[in-house]
Amino acid sequence: MIEKIINILYPSRCPFCGNLSSHEFYPFCRVCWQGIRPFSGNRCSVCSIPLPESSVICGECIKDRPFFKTSITYGLYEGLLKRAIHLLKYCGLRGLAKPLSGLLAEMPVPEAQIIIPVPPDIKRLKARGFNHSSLIARELSKRLSIALELDGLIKVKSTAQQVNLKREERLRNMRGAFRALRDFRGKRILLVDDVITTGATASECARALLRAGAEEVYLVAVARSV
Repeated sequence: MIEKIINILYPSRCPFCGNLSSHEFYPFCRVCWQGIRPFSGNRCSVCSIPLPESSVICGECIKDRPFFKTSITYGLYEGLLKRAIHLLKYCGLRGLAKPLSGLLAEMPVPEAQIIIPVPPDIKRLKARGFNHSSLIARELSKRLSIALELDGLIKVKSTAQQVNLKREERLRNMRGAFRALRDFRGKRILLVDDVITTGATASECARALLRAGAEEVYLVAVARSV
């Protein structure tokens, strides 16, 4: 509501095309936002990385399969979608969580009883002031009418930034970093994040949930990094 009022009093421009921003997709305009399209190419059935048409599962998932059963992503981490996630995550434009969750709601999300966001590192949470994955998960919970569990999974070990690490280093870095605080016996869980890079973080989250009795864990993310 505040963003809507500010946009009326002091109209802003879409950073992509220069037209007036839409309060619904602020700071983007409606035309640019509706131009975002899901990735329609072939992808790995586990981690969603784009693959040649003849492939079903990528070599990394064959060699070291993640603990989540499969993943659902909307698009590739590029263009306007990348910019929107960046503005939410690093610039605090929390209103973008709603339209981003709307993109996820368009996908064939598996049936589940609980939605859980990937928990943040405590140091980064204090610095940022909020967990962007929780905001997306909250909006997705409303859209899909699935129970939201914000405190069922925590990060118990501070880890190095993943951005410059190779896949094997990411896996070692995240090992044992998460713990479930609830009994999830027999539950099917949607684990929500913004971007899948290698899937190492989400895999460790899924491992913790499976140890707590979860029947299956599915990863749902807005974008897939390539």
